[in-house]
Amino acid sequence: MRPFTSLRSTNSSLTWEIASRRQGQPWCWDATAPRVTSSLHWAIGAGLLVIATPIGLEGHWITIGWFFEAGALFWVGYKTSTRSLKYVGAAALALGVARLIAFDNFNVSRIVFNDRMLTFAVAIAVLATIARVVARSAVGQEKRALPFLIVSINLLALHALNQEIGNAYQQQAARDFAYSATWMVYGAGLMMAGFWWKSQFLRWQALILIAITVGKVFIYDTASLDIGYRILSFIALGLLLLATSYWYEKKRSPG
Repeated sequence: MRPFTSLRSTNSSLTWEIASRRQGQPWCWDATAPRVTSSLHWAIGAGLLVIATPIGLEGHWITIGWFFEAGALFWVGYKTSTRSLKYVGAAALALGVARLIAFDNFNVSRIVFNDRMLTFAVAIAVLATIARVVARSAVGQEKRALPFLIVSINLLALHALNQEIGNAYQQQAARDFAYSATWMVYGAGLMMAGFWWKSQFLRWQALILIAITVGKVFIYDTASLDIGYRILSFIALGLLLLATSYWYEKKRSPG
């Protein structure tokens, strides 16, 4: 008799739920079901899209596809406040960066105007777009991703420039000097961007990069470069430090 009693009790509770629904009283267990189901469908669809990218594309186009998907998923995720889309977008972004750095092999015949720079340009543009969306729309702990995105943009940009320098100069001395000069110019540009956007975080990155460049010039370049490149390195570094100091003091002074 107990099973039938339990079944009767269950039927009675279901009848009460239906009656309360008809009277305009919401079901407590039904309130969040549509939202959870919708998020699950979003996540499954986005995940299948990310998985399908290597099937439909080849080579560096897989990396570009993942970056475009990451940007679109982040944008839709913030527009619709769908957290699952943000997570899948972060996964696609991580896959794109990992493949670009560790797996993509580029046979470059031209400098700058090649598939490698195109892929890096897409990666940096998508990261910059995501950083802008996070800066404007993120709240709480999601804001913590912004510094990571900014650092990733600068590291990818420097890595791309170093790759181009490696292909442009066959002579070791010229290549080492080009590395130092590029880092100096990039650090100066980063410092100016930090003052322009009033970002202390960008200025700190610029100072770190300039400090690394100074260390490279004094420790490595002085021992490996020819006298001509060595003199040019010291002159360029001195001018950069003077210009940076002048700009820094000018922007900091109240007058």
